[in-house]
Amino acid sequence: MLTDEQTQIRDPAQIFARADIVPFAPDWDRDHGAPRSIYRAMAEVGLMGVTIDPRYGGSGSISFLTPWRSKKLRLILLLGMASMAVMACPLLWQMHHPDTTMILTGQIAFAAICALFMSGLPAAMTEMFPHNVRVFAVSVGYNLTYAIFGGTAPMVALWLVERTHDDLAFAWYIVAMAVVSFFVALTIKDRGNEPLD
Repeated sequence: MLTDEQTQIRDPAQIFARADIVPFAPDWDRDHGAPRSIYRAMAEVGLMGVTIDPRYGGSGSISFLTPWRSKKLRLILLLGMASMAVMACPLLWQMHHPDTTMILTGQIAFAAICALFMSGLPAAMTEMFPHNVRVFAVSVGYNLTYAIFGGTAPMVALWLVERTHDDLAFAWYIVAMAVVSFFVALTIKDRGNEPLD
């Protein structure tokens, strides 16, 4: 169900698309590009910068995808972190296997799980902080976390392997970080219907 504001954006966009884009789309596709004039025409109708604040030349409207993205963002983060907590041990075992196919499969699955929760991190971190400290807070928070936990990960891995005499002991470190991250992600406030200022 669309809001009134979303409908006010959708209706002129459909009219514009039917009149000024659809008839010419096959030619533009064949020529691998649209003329610059179409962008000026879109701006005149108010379709450029829809989500940009009016102070900076946009219309200040919300995006069609904003509510969907925010609701799904938390779910994606939680799913990725839970998957990492559950799958870290089996995947590291798989990557420790002598068969190259097993190693490659484990690495691909591990990368897919990382991509699952890493894809939502920039948006989640952006929504966590007010605009006046956002760049500083996100950059310092992100980089310090990676420096402390990512930078010391090889040292922790070596210590765990030497201490336990188990080459897969590092998996428990990954599990612990994923569990902590999961519970932190539970506290993320849904700001899908709020302006980020």
